[in-house]
Amino acid sequence: MQRSAYAAVVFHNVAEMYPADAHVECSYTITSDITPSTRDWVGLYKVGWMSPNDYFYYEWAPYPKDYKPETDAQAKILYQAHNLPDDDGEFYQFCYVTSSGHIRGASTPFQFKRPSAGDFVEVEDEDNDMLIVQEKTIYLE
Repeated sequence: MQRSAYAAVVFHNVAEMYPADAHVECSYTITSDITPSTRDWVGLYKVGWMSPNDYFYYEWAPYPKDYKPETDAQAKILYQAHNLPDDDGEFYQFCYVTSSGHIRGASTPFQFKRPSAGDFVEVEDEDNDMLIVQEKTIYLE
């Protein structure tokens, strides 16, 4: 069975929403289906992009430490807050782009939002007899 070209890089723990004005860590696995290069990059794209050149912003992908050919490799990138979009109502996704310009992985969509009091709920932790503030979407899941 052949894997999709967009599944050669798998993104992990992508949140539904990231706070605007905060750094964002992007974690991913480069599968054994591709060989990483020092010229690969991970772009931030508005959902609906049509080509690898439609990125909002990108960071060079670090070459995985202890990389061995034909094995999976873990990597992560920290996007600085000042390079990220504001709360604009748009959906974005991370895409891994090879040095040859091919997209080999795409994350699930997410948004950047400025948190408001309505985005959080207080949850009682009966075991420890205290209140915990949690994101409403996480609580409802």
